[in-house]
Amino acid sequence: LTMAKKKKKTGGRGNKGKKGGNACNVKLIVLATTVFAMFAVDRSADFLNRIMDTAAMNDSFGAPSNGNIGRASFPLPGITTARASDGVSMRQWRETTYSACDDGIAASKSFDDAAWKERKRQIDAEAIRRLNVPSDEVLETTSYNDARDAYKHCKHVFIDLGANIGDTLARFADGHFDLCTPLWSKATSKRDISRIETNLTTLRYSADASGDNDIAGLFTRYLDPRSMTPVENNHSSSQHSSMFREDMCAYALEGNPIFTARLKKLENMLMMMKPRPMEHVHVFTQTVIDVKDGETELFLDTVNPQYNFWGSSLISNHGDAVASAKKNGGKSTATPVKAISPVTLLKNTLMPFKPGATADEKSGGSVVIKMDVEGVEFDLLKLIAESQVLCDYVRMGNQAVMAVEYHLHVFNDKVEKSEMDKRAKVAIAEMQKCGVKFARWK
Repeated sequence: LTMAKKKKKTGGRGNKGKKGGNACNVKLIVLATTVFAMFAVDRSADFLNRIMDTAAMNDSFGAPSNGNIGRASFPLPGITTARASDGVSMRQWRETTYSACDDGIAASKSFDDAAWKERKRQIDAEAIRRLNVPSDEVLETTSYNDARDAYKHCKHVFIDLGANIGDTLARFADGHFDLCTPLWSKATSKRDISRIETNLTTLRYSADASGDNDIAGLFTRYLDPRSMTPVENNHSSSQHSSMFREDMCAYALEGNPIFTARLKKLENMLMMMKPRPMEHVHVFTQTVIDVKDGETELFLDTVNPQYNFWGSSLISNHGDAVASAKKNGGKSTATPVKAISPVTLLKNTLMPFKPGATADEKSGGSVVIKMDVEGVEFDLLKLIAESQVLCDYVRMGNQAVMAVEYHLHVFNDKVEKSEMDKRAKVAIAEMQKCGVKFARWK
């Protein structure tokens, strides 16, 4: 400190004539000494976590950054960053974003010109700059969930059955960040508003997406927020709240091994970014939903690359599977995959089914399920209805929504097609009686 004062009096030039060089060096030494002294008092992993949380907080709300994050911005091996700090970070991010949204709407005297659209886009772009997304190298070489349980019982759950390239899972995550669009839509009564969206190729966020977020629409149309247990970090004031909550968990299943690497990379991004949008994310790769747990075969679609091989199915006579076998010289394109039944999945992810769940944990929750499984949906709906798992969940005071894409075209036999159609209708009617809500997915 004495050296710094002397340098200040004499002009403080360093060895190469750069003003204040030695003073800066002394300050760095003092700072390093202070940190070392603190570390000597508290050398525990808890101390390291506080350092990482502070660094992540500064990164998230300081200088604009939407590129690589520093090593301190995600949990180091053997050290678990406290979930509470992640939640606070998300709340601060929300408060700042909501405030900017409100100011932008108030500053827009007219919504009849293009100025308000650009103002909204700039607000979204600034919100994106306050997100820290890990570098590609980190996402591709680190597996966040390797040492963690795949299952976690959660109050609010989204399940994507038939994840494909992860587009629906990504749109679900987008709903946690795209806070301004609903506010501006309400203020302007207009639909052609840009929104925040994940670029699935780069895994970076853009403020220029157009069109509706289909999965966000499911939540806002079918879930009643008045029936959901409040969460402290979910809103910044009594004025604003979101259906997309920090205490949410997301699960996705995809059998096609061609998508494994990109799905795990997306999972890593959602769990390692700062602030983190939700409590838990897990993608079951090379895994399908089926009527029973175990091992099975997935007949791969190899003829529709332009549609991300959307016709892979557990049904061997699916049109795309047949065409793929023909292209393969008559040989089957089947690949072995793991199978999880919907009953197993739901009982291991929904909070009321947690062993020893309290009365508060058993009610006030929600689950939204997107099912796009190329013809298996008819058997799955029958199983879910007969098991009563979703009806039991609703009867305990929770909300359940299923968005199903139906594939009757898979069945060529008219009798079989009629049977499958009837099977689905009976199952849906049974679950609707107990309060499960249904939507047609695409």
